Amino acid sequence: MVFENNISRPGDEIMKRIISVSIIPIIMISFITADLYAQQFRVSKNTIGWGAGSKYNKMYNENTVVFISGKVVCLENISPINGMTCCQHILVKIGNDTVSVHLGPVGFMESQAIRITLNDSLTIEGSLIIFDSNPVIIAASLKNGNETLLLRDDKGYPLWCRQEKD
Repeated sequence: MVFENNISRPGDEIMKRIISVSIIPIIMISFITADLYAQQFRVSKNTIGWGAGSKYNKMYNENTVVFISGKVVCLENISPINGMTCCQHILVKIGNDTVSVHLGPVGFMESQAIRITLNDSLTIEGSLIIFDSNPVIIAASLKNGNETLLLRDDKGYPLWCRQEKD
């Protein structure tokens, strides 16, 4: 049986509706997936050397967790280990002592609502380690006024690596 171009077969309208209803969600899912992938790439390219299993993150020791409170006297970006992207590093004055604290990769820190500035009074929880022959705290969380910023979970797993964990 031959059909002319202007004559439709039975069910053609139903097929057209099914196709149009099916294609719209597929296109939307494709755009959402592409955007999520792009966001993950932006985060990951800014966290080179900061993966959960990296040499640096393996230094975090939940058995050496300490709590300190003090005032920020220095705020800078440093690369803890050659080849790593920079992290936010602060010096916190506690009485007559100054403590070095590594917060997290700059890209991650800049994406947070909490901003750390000079003279902020912070309470910090983190792992006290010896890094390059000096005591350093790898921060797990910090409190600035009424705001709390979580950087790691209770086992020390970095929150900027959550997509690796899932």
